[in-house]
Amino acid sequence: MNKSKPLLPERVQHLQKLPAQPVKWDSIANAIRPECRGPYIEKAQRAAEAGLWDSAVLYFWNETMNDLRRKVITYGVEYFPALPNTRLTGEESLRDNLNDYQLIDGCYQLGIISKEAWFFLQQCREIRNQFTAAHLSDSEIDVLEAQNFIKNCVKYVLTHEPPPPGFSIRDFMERLRNQDVRKMAEEIITAVKGQAPEIQKALLNRLFSEYVDINCSATLRPNIETIAPAIWGFVDEETHQELGQRYVRARIGPSQDSALLAFNFFKIVNGIQSIPDAYRRPIYEGLARDLLNAHFGANNFYTEGPIAKTLSELGSDVPKEAATLYVKAVTLSFVGNPYGHCWSADTYNREMITRFNIECVQCLLNLLDTDRDVQSALTSISPIKRFKALVDILLERPILSAHGKKLSFFKKASIEKIQSHFTQKLSLPEF
Repeated sequence: MNKSKPLLPERVQHLQKLPAQPVKWDSIANAIRPECRGPYIEKAQRAAEAGLWDSAVLYFWNETMNDLRRKVITYGVEYFPALPNTRLTGEESLRDNLNDYQLIDGCYQLGIISKEAWFFLQQCREIRNQFTAAHLSDSEIDVLEAQNFIKNCVKYVLTHEPPPPGFSIRDFMERLRNQDVRKMAEEIITAVKGQAPEIQKALLNRLFSEYVDINCSATLRPNIETIAPAIWGFVDEETHQELGQRYVRARIGPSQDSALLAFNFFKIVNGIQSIPDAYRRPIYEGLARDLLNAHFGANNFYTEGPIAKTLSELGSDVPKEAATLYVKAVTLSFVGNPYGHCWSADTYNREMITRFNIECVQCLLNLLDTDRDVQSALTSISPIKRFKALVDILLERPILSAHGKKLSFFKKASIEKIQSHFTQKLSLPEF
């Protein structure tokens, strides 16, 4: 009995007929740097024209790996990520001691290729392993896939110029230890800005490690304080969050001195918001409580300023759980008491009020309804005048319409009406 093959679904038949666009070898050659247009690319063209696509992609792959090795040499083979019991000295040692995966991964860590390039090159590596003449395979590489393979080799490697010479973090840190670089900070920051993201990330982590070390030298620490804020700005949010987790480890570690230095590092780089909320809450609440204690103290006009400054330096990303105490402290310090307000705290309080988010504005409205300290302050003329200025600051910002409606009541109301409003809330006799 004749056994015929089952008919393929119509859509699969159409897929098999899907034509590949003819390869434009002139375009490929023009996209490849001249020094890479060698025998491998010529052999790849001849193989493709003969329909031997598995050989064509293999030739392209060999040239791609050769180019990555050349780029490592240009960057500096001494910077290549260390491998156990392996000493890399030149292009031949790279070829003998690294497989393709290690070469691609090391180039990514050095910043020679991007994260996107790493992904597509590792994908090409799998295709090369499974569907080329490099290994026996029961399947043939699809023409479209072969052309896409060639495109990725060109796009992510062969068209890109070699990198500039590498950046030695070890040598850089040695310079920071032995020389005051603050006067040449701009030059140094420009040099770091030109480095690959992975180098910038590694350098920032190294600066953090050195800074929180209680034995950090008197030369190194101010150098770090000078350049770290700029480098913080170069790296991505993921790196910020990773450093926030390092703060947590320092905070729960055995050395409280290191924990204080870690916190100071985040203040310097304006990165308090990257510390996890659970660890930021007590920081905000502690300083807010200090500001309140100073406000209610005998010498509040002299003691509120430094605390308000420190609280302002924490930034505007106030943990939700700390918002009520934070808003209360800033509001009372700003409006002052019947005898005036702390002038040295005024600039910082205004800055914090300007940065009130929706949560903070809601906390303020709640305090006006329920907090007797705030209500009591707003039964005196001088604090009421200051409170109306606070309302003006908030109404100039984008806020919820419901919040704006409630605040507009205080903007329009006379001092006497506001005084009466809070006197009634406190159930006090009218003035």
